[in-house]
Amino acid sequence: MARYDHLPVFKLAYALTLDLYRLTHDFPREHKYALGQDIKREANAFLLSIISANAAVEKEESIGVCESMLEKVRLLLRIAYDLKLFSKEIARTLRAQFIELGTQLAGWKKWALGTRVAH
Repeated sequence: MARYDHLPVFKLAYALTLDLYRLTHDFPREHKYALGQDIKREANAFLLSIISANAAVEKEESIGVCESMLEKVRLLLRIAYDLKLFSKEIARTLRAQFIELGTQLAGWKKWALGTRVAH
């Protein structure tokens, strides 16, 4: 399997996943075992999708899956924010992480399309 731990997008996704585990740990019991688990599950799936995309021969579609999974995590966090489960400051930090991840995925997809055309 191709190495993935050196990829900037993987490093960012890994850091986000750790942050989300820490964040959901402090959710009230009412939300910790439903919404909190969903957030962690989707963050894990997103992280694993990056590994799969890196190993794929045709990366564009797999990177598209990564983008879709990132959007799922973003939606779940929006629900958590609207339920006032974390502060505006944390929301700003998370938003910056999502923007950077989106930029990294778009750049990766552009690179993958360029390498496919070059062959």
